[in-house]
Amino acid sequence: DQPRSRGLGDVYKRQVLMAGWWWMNRSSPDDVWLAIDTMDGAVKMVNLPDGSEIWLNANSRLSYPESFTTRQIRLEGEAFFDVARMEDSPFVIYSGEAKTTVLGTSFNVRAYPEEEVIEISVTSGKVTFEEKNGEQKVTLVKNNSAIFKKKENTIVKVEEPISNVTSWKTNEFDFSELAVGEMLDIFERHFGVRFENVDPRLANMNLRLRNQPAEDLPELLEIIKFAAKFPVEFDTTRMKTDKIIVVK
Repeated sequence: DQPRSRGLGDVYKRQVLMAGWWWMNRSSPDDVWLAIDTMDGAVKMVNLPDGSEIWLNANSRLSYPESFTTRQIRLEGEAFFDVARMEDSPFVIYSGEAKTTVLGTSFNVRAYPEEEVIEISVTSGKVTFEEKNGEQKVTLVKNNSAIFKKKENTIVKVEEPISNVTSWKTNEFDFSELAVGEMLDIFERHFGVRFENVDPRLANMNLRLRNQPAEDLPELLEIIKFAAKFPVEFDTTRMKTDKIIVVK
C-alpha cells in the first residue's frame, strides 16, 4: 500500500511536539533512540535486538531505544510485524493516537500521520489495540482487524482481515469476486492515487483477480477494462501532477 510522498522530517518533528510527554515517561533518559526511515517505493526489513522482524513500508519511520531493555517502539507509516514471544515482556507500538500491545504475534499496522484512520490487521496470535489514553480498547485475534477513526476518536472492530492489507509486502493481489469499486479503493491505498467519476455500473461489477502482481497499475486497469461489459477508459493525464485518475 504505497502512500503519497511527504516530508518525513517535518512530520516527525510535529509528532514529537504533539506526543513528547508520552514518550519521555517510557524510556530511560540515557537511552539512545535509533530511527530507520524509508522513502518512496522502498521497503526495508528490520531485525530488532529481541529477534522480532519488521517489514517497513515506503515513507515510514521506525524508532526504538538502542538498549531495548523494554520492548517499546514508535511507528509513523506502515509496517508488518513478526514479534518474538516473551511472556514477561510485552511488545508495545505507539503509532500516533493509538497503542498496540502484544506478547508474540504477527500483524500489520498502518498509521500515516496525514491519513484520517489508523488500521491494524492480525495474522496470528492476540493483539490489544487501544486509543493512546486507554479510554477505548479492543482485543484482536487471527483474521480480526480494527480501525481507529481519528476525528471521532473511536475504534471499530471488524471480524475479518482488511482485504489485501499486506499486498505492499507480498507484492501480490488476490481478489475473489470483489466489487470493482472496492478494488479501486485498495488500489488507491496501494499506489497512492485517487479515482474520480467512477460509474456505479463499474463500481458494482464483481471481478476475480488471482495472484496478480501488485506493481503495475496500468496493467491492472487494462484487466478491468477488458472485463467490463461496457466501454471504460482510465484517463491518467493528471497522474503526475495530483495523482488523480479520471474514469470515463
